Amino acid sequence: MKKATIEILNENELILDSNTKGQYMVREYENNVEIGGMFYESLSQAERHVIKYQGENKVKIMIDLLKNFYDDFLYDFSPLLKRLRLTPKFIYQKITRGFSDNDLYNLDKNLAPIIHKRIQAFSKLNCGDYCSIPNDYQYITLWKRDLRKIEFAFEKLSDVNNDWLDADKHFQLIKDSDNSMHSEKWVKIVTVRREYIRKTLELFGRNFMHLWI
Repeated sequence: MKKATIEILNENELILDSNTKGQYMVREYENNVEIGGMFYESLSQAERHVIKYQGENKVKIMIDLLKNFYDDFLYDFSPLLKRLRLTPKFIYQKITRGFSDNDLYNLDKNLAPIIHKRIQAFSKLNCGDYCSIPNDYQYITLWKRDLRKIEFAFEKLSDVNNDWLDADKHFQLIKDSDNSMHSEKWVKIVTVRREYIRKTLELFGRNFMHLWI
């Protein structure tokens, strides 16, 4: 049975007291006995050697090849992608599970637009007598009103720059002012807006189990 493995050598690592052609070493085995090997400069080249030697053509190997193509080409030669933190790991996670670990660093900002779009569509449903409303609401119009509040809150939470939460428009007017009253007004606006968001998120949490038709 043929088998091949890939080893990644350290920089300037010597094999048999000699420099190697590349950093990626492929070891070839037959019936668990090592019979040869090759050195390659890129991981994708080494992967191709393994496929050819083992005679395999499976979906998993193709996925690994695509993942390593990004590593060998795009990531190595694009500083822009490095700054965007689009690593091979994150690309692979996006493909296989729909999100990457990079999306978890600011999970609130990542979830807010997802929830906003769905709440927006949910609040606009015209389902008449079929609509389910929480027990705390006597009329559906009151439930719809609070849904619009929740929709608005998640719309503002979706703003990456936090312009509304930080009252950026008001801050631009007072940032060069020496009048302390102006600063106090800005602080009050920010406090009121953040408290509104907090209460609306509590409202969302209380009625979370009633978001169905």
